[in-house]
Amino acid sequence: MMKQILRKACLVLLGGILMSTSAWAQNTTTVGAEDNTTGWWGAHSGLNTIAANQALHMEFLNYSSKVNNYNNWVLVLTNGTYLGDNGYTEYVVLRSDNFGWGSKFESGTRVHYRTTPIPGFDDLTDDDARIALYWQTFREEMDGATVSVDIYRKGTKLIVRSLATATNGAQWVEEFVAENFVEETQLVGAFFTVDNCHLVINNDATSIKTLIGQADNTSDFWGDRSADFIIGPNKTLTLEFDNFSNKALNFENWIVVVTNDVNAGADGYKEYIVLRADNYGWQGALNTNPNASPTDWFNLLASNYAWDYEGQANGQKFRDEMDGSHVVMTITRGGNVTDIYADITASSGAKYYEHFVLPCGEDGNANLRAFLTLEKAHLLLDDSKTTVTDTKITGTITASGYNSFSSYFPLNLTGVKAYKITGVDNANKVVMSEVTGSVPAQTGLLLEGTAGADFTLLPTSAATTAPAGNLLVALPNGGQVAKAESGTNYVFGWEDASKPGFFRVNDVLPTLGAGKAYLHVPAAEAPFLSIDLGGETTGVKSLTPTLSQEEGAYYTLDGRRVSQPTKGLYIVNGKKVMVK
Repeated sequence: MMKQILRKACLVLLGGILMSTSAWAQNTTTVGAEDNTTGWWGAHSGLNTIAANQALHMEFLNYSSKVNNYNNWVLVLTNGTYLGDNGYTEYVVLRSDNFGWGSKFESGTRVHYRTTPIPGFDDLTDDDARIALYWQTFREEMDGATVSVDIYRKGTKLIVRSLATATNGAQWVEEFVAENFVEETQLVGAFFTVDNCHLVINNDATSIKTLIGQADNTSDFWGDRSADFIIGPNKTLTLEFDNFSNKALNFENWIVVVTNDVNAGADGYKEYIVLRADNYGWQGALNTNPNASPTDWFNLLASNYAWDYEGQANGQKFRDEMDGSHVVMTITRGGNVTDIYADITASSGAKYYEHFVLPCGEDGNANLRAFLTLEKAHLLLDDSKTTVTDTKITGTITASGYNSFSSYFPLNLTGVKAYKITGVDNANKVVMSEVTGSVPAQTGLLLEGTAGADFTLLPTSAATTAPAGNLLVALPNGGQVAKAESGTNYVFGWEDASKPGFFRVNDVLPTLGAGKAYLHVPAAEAPFLSIDLGGETTGVKSLTPTLSQEEGAYYTLDGRRVSQPTKGLYIVNGKKVMVK
């Protein structure tokens, strides 16, 4: 066993959720007396049960008398029952010092190691002296250590993986793996006991999630998948999961698939989108180069990934960041358009996103399905965070009482006052006509309402027709206003909120936030086009980045203006900005 320990001494833990030790939870349970006088089996935690294809995560502080190696945490695995229950059976009693017993204990393999070398260890030549130093260091560093324990079940296989982080930063790993632990139908119970130690359990950190893929990241491409999630017309599916990878290749991470409402393998089954975590995919209209910058909204595939940094192989930073990352994925339907957005918090704490928009299906009235799969990775899906809600597009009317607006989705305009712009009159005022009913996706509009009032628009699956003669150009994803090859482009804004209008774009091409629109007039050359409020327009100059109050505003990724942005990702002047 000592040789095995020495071989493992330089390895690091693969997978598992590492916790922050900068603060500790308020919702805790203490097991054992705080002076570490509780004897063997003298106190126990509550029971958690793990079904097949689930993962249990627990965190606690470990305090020890430091007299013996075994005066630390002890994990007990049962047949799903608790002490005193009828039929109570212990499968494994696993000590933190790489020892244990029970009817299933010998069916598993074990490793135990420190992730960095013990000072002075390599200077010793005597094995007994090395063993003594190893366990002496273990006893000292386990007292006050922050411990995470993860129990994974996939089929009949069970993995117990612990990571103890000492107060000096050193880390200890213990792993127990049994290939044929119990049948899939059998529950496994887990609780902790003590032996002259005590534990402070972080109750808020305890979680049971669905395990997708093998916990050792050996699942082949499409080797495991989640259940299907149904997404009805004009609905939004939200999924939250943790992503773990073997980090060998960029594509060895999560994959999301959107299909029609037919079981995989059955007649008529169609895959509309297969989107990988590395900004690549296929099926439907999606088949692009991951480094391309597509501008057509039907082929929008974008991310802000950091692919490289000095001294690393191509893509290594991306692979490091994705392993242990937390993903909040929204799949939003409006009409026949599907918008996939992955909000990713990397293992380093950095924020990334991946975004794709594509029409899916022949119309927007049929259900779609989505599921998660992977390659050489595993996912922990938090079923408690899975939701399906109505798709809503919300925003706030500007201080001028107007907004330029556009959307990826066809919209029902009930509840808002919306206009198209069809021309310019002799007084350099825009000619507006109210638009009612529904409009197609990518329709530029001018919204009118009470300054500061919120508005909500709902997508529609009904057939719609674009407003005739509309000169407003949609920018649902935001970005730079195009240079006018003929005619003149204008952007909405104001110097005085009582005198909103459209400023002429000259040599400097402004950028607009998501969900906005600009005006293209075939012939007009005036520096400013007013909205018919009777205001004076003389003396207004051409647009510069400082004139329009729209410039510099913060917008959410679905185009809602935010007056006081909190922590998260926003669009400012057409660029994505992280507020920390």
